[in-house]
Amino acid sequence: MIQPIKHKDGTTDNRYTVNLEFCGYPTARHVARFCTDFISSHVTQKEAIQALEKHKNSYSDSFYCVDCGEGLTGDDAKYKECHKCGSTISN
Repeated sequence: MIQPIKHKDGTTDNRYTVNLEFCGYPTARHVARFCTDFISSHVTQKEAIQALEKHKNSYSDSFYCVDCGEGLTGDDAKYKECHKCGSTISN
């Protein structure tokens, strides 16, 4: 498993992963995932990483924790509190 996507502070964004998986093709493919959710599968690792980068750029990371830098969405953004450390959220 690789975790190629980084937060603004340079730390690894563990929500994004690429794994070799059997997913309906005769050979294993590089599967891109966000929070364990399937994004896409690719013949090359480079293509899978590009899919993750595209997803991150289109994903709403407009809210982030001012303390840990975690990108937040959904209820976290709605209630302005980080699920990771409990701090205030800023956009």
